[in-house]
Amino acid sequence: MKLIFLVSQPRAGSTMLQRVITNHPDIATVSEPWIALPLMRLYGSTPFYIDRDTQLARTAINDNWKQSTDEPAKIMARMLSSYYQELAKDSPYFLDKTPRYYKILPQLHAAFPEAYFILLLRDPIAVARSILKTWMPASIYRASDEFYEDLCFAPKMLLEFSRSCESDRCMTIRYEDLLKDPEAFLRNIYTRLGLKYSSEYLDPSKNNKCDGIFGDPVNAHKTKSIGGVTNKTSDQPKYTDALIRGYTHFLGKDFLSSYGYSQTDISGPTSTFELFTLNYQRTLSKSSCYSLKHLLQMKRLARRAKREA
Repeated sequence: MKLIFLVSQPRAGSTMLQRVITNHPDIATVSEPWIALPLMRLYGSTPFYIDRDTQLARTAINDNWKQSTDEPAKIMARMLSSYYQELAKDSPYFLDKTPRYYKILPQLHAAFPEAYFILLLRDPIAVARSILKTWMPASIYRASDEFYEDLCFAPKMLLEFSRSCESDRCMTIRYEDLLKDPEAFLRNIYTRLGLKYSSEYLDPSKNNKCDGIFGDPVNAHKTKSIGGVTNKTSDQPKYTDALIRGYTHFLGKDFLSSYGYSQTDISGPTSTFELFTLNYQRTLSKSSCYSLKHLLQMKRLARRAKREA
């Protein structure tokens, strides 16, 4: 069985791409496996928040691995391979589409050097607006808790892996380019995989392999063409515009250009984005005893953010 990993930010079009790729009868998949994320975070360094139980598990496992003659990546690969094989049944390929694998791309590649990696990039500003519009976080604090890493870490980690992966099994696709010529991209993907192309595979509505509790909440699978469904609601959190302005400033013109997108409308920082960041840093501190200085700073930023909304 050959593995394919499809990785992106959330709300970047990965469910749609998953559906058309796995329309091929030789490629099995499920909604979103997620299985590699908790396992791969049990060893190595990570910049992300880890709960206390996982910290203890990491300590124990890394200590026990000192007695092993095998590398952690190979051990994890064997564990995951048996799981993927169970999901794949008799299919020669299995596609794992879990957007948050951007957090473990180097570990995945070390464990599965022969796997195919498809990185789907989308304009991060469009991703941010889609995330806020789709899930409507009730407050800037909720948005920070749930999506700070997806917005502020994911683009840079995806670009870094895209540049560092020299294997011809690593493919980088931009969502906007995919919409312009989906047939050309799908043909290229199948050629890389050694599979035959059919125009019938371009219809995502024919695929029920991806049905599950995860995936696109706006029902992209009901359309018969790539990009045929968008979230048409005009509702968005009140803090959206101020957060987007600050987020654009955070990314900066140089990074956006290197990511493949031009952005001329870049203003200065906003209190809303500063609060978004400070709240995440509080979470990352792994402590409920946050300093009085920072709590007062968050209160001041909250007042300014309210005026920006």
